[in-house]
Amino acid sequence: PDASLYLLLGADQAVSLPSWHRWQEIVKATTISVADRAHPQSARGTFRSQLSALGFLPRFELLELPPTSISATEIRRRVASGQSIGELVLPAVAGYIAQHHLYRTV
Repeated sequence: PDASLYLLLGADQAVSLPSWHRWQEIVKATTISVADRAHPQSARGTFRSQLSALGFLPRFELLELPPTSISATEIRRRVASGQSIGELVLPAVAGYIAQHHLYRTV
């Protein structure tokens, strides 16, 4: 009950958060940590204004990360198509995804 929960998201997913199932509960229970590699200030404004318009002002922090070409969307796409993700994620992450059959369509 006393734990601090953080939801780590890319900016693209942060702006789509209101389309998630039970998103209001997520916003109330967590600090939203948004990573935007391209335009951090615009992501902050877009995300905050979108949730504010819906009646929520989340606990929010912007993560400033170095540029990278790795995206969660690409990782999910590769896993779904049976391609390797070994060069995109740590071995422990690849193992967890495989063990729990995440992102597979079958």
